Amino acid sequence: MKKEYIDRDHSYWLDGIQVPSVTQILTSEGFYNFTGVNSDLLERSSEFGKAVHETCRLWDMGILDVENLSLPLVPHLSAWKKFREAFGIEFIPELMEEHKINEKYRFGFCPDRVTKTFILIDIKSSETPSPVAGLQTAGYKIGAEAEGYKINKRWAVHLHQDGNYSIQKYEDIAEESIFLMALQCYYWKQRRLNRR
Repeated sequence: MKKEYIDRDHSYWLDGIQVPSVTQILTSEGFYNFTGVNSDLLERSSEFGKAVHETCRLWDMGILDVENLSLPLVPHLSAWKKFREAFGIEFIPELMEEHKINEKYRFGFCPDRVTKTFILIDIKSSETPSPVAGLQTAGYKIGAEAEGYKINKRWAVHLHQDGNYSIQKYEDIAEESIFLMALQCYYWKQRRLNRR
């Protein structure tokens, strides 16, 4: 099967047919709801989150230009370094922010990190945990396991503005089933209601 990710519009394609991402599935099914949130604030938060992810990715690859790092990103990098040092974690390179497609269930996913001990890690720049991240990491787990990796744990690592981190562990096994139900609802709506 031909798999393609298009960065310009963040779309996933499987044999020429667009498939939803984990975020699109959860948004479509109402798990993420940003109604009433200022669109400028939402956009700035999204861009900052992307910058934090890119900073951590470049650090993990050993190619970050630390001297020219934007000041607001410094505490988040410091928190990530503290987390890495505290746990002595090594990552599987092919699952480091790599866009993948699950052929069986037909959805796109992009796990932030999977450790060599098979802990799936989602990096968060938000200060407070969201229960929806449990469903998000469940989707990533399903995707990673289809690639042949047996995920043992799912964590969200929150990188705080004070340079510290916190870990939210997602241990509810029902979250995988809930994610798959959301995916089925998404495709049912697409087929029966002609929605995207």
